[in-house]
Amino acid sequence: MVWAKKPKKINSPFVLGLIGKSLNYSFSPYFFSVHLESLNLKSSFEYSAFELSSLTGFREWVAKIHPLGLNVTIPFKESILEFADFHSQEVLEIGAANTLLFKEDGSISAFNTDCIGFEKSLFEIRKPSEFSKALILGTGGASKAIQFVLKSNRIPFDMAGRDPSISDIPFKELYNLDLIEYDLIINCTPLGTFPTIDESPPILYKSLKKKHLAFDLVYNPSPSLFLSKALNQGCTIQNGQRMLEIQALSSWDIWFQYIVTKEEGLFL
Repeated sequence: MVWAKKPKKINSPFVLGLIGKSLNYSFSPYFFSVHLESLNLKSSFEYSAFELSSLTGFREWVAKIHPLGLNVTIPFKESILEFADFHSQEVLEIGAANTLLFKEDGSISAFNTDCIGFEKSLFEIRKPSEFSKALILGTGGASKAIQFVLKSNRIPFDMAGRDPSISDIPFKELYNLDLIEYDLIINCTPLGTFPTIDESPPILYKSLKKKHLAFDLVYNPSPSLFLSKALNQGCTIQNGQRMLEIQALSSWDIWFQYIVTKEEGLFL
């Protein structure tokens, strides 16, 4: 549900934002600017990108900013959990969060809307039953949300990463891995993200066929080098733009629902 009730009175703007490193590439501030304007709420909510080098002093920083909600991106999706007082069921199962809600009582609630965005955007293209096995490239916080969705929909998968203790396939072996047994390849690494647009996951692209769906969480550039190479092999491709939009709206629902239900007399 997208909450779109009109405000009756707001004394000061609510602060929303995105935290992470190197956020110049981020689409979120623009997306929320357009979204808030469409709801006639741009004067009531401020959405900004906050680049943080680390989470040291995070609580002190929050005390100065006084946010209502924050989106969380690389590399803080897992480490941010130590600051949350409440973890949604998805966060508990995934082990990573991308959305924070800051309540009036000072508590912080952590949610994961990446899984919602990925699930909806993926199954708009193909049904779960159409996938026999997936290959996930990367093992970080974003990857964990993807794993959650595939498990929930009973789609088998292998993971490729640099840490052999949590990977089925070492990254260094991807160059020679025939991808015929997979029909879904998902890039959860930042490889190819602006400005390093000349990078791509080191897979055996010549083994990709028409049956493959290549999904890249990277949305800038569009298409990424990974998706361009997959398209040249006849694959169906999808970047992270649609996933971003869905997860962003899901984050907004969490924040705005809290305002609507908790601020008596503030909204009609």
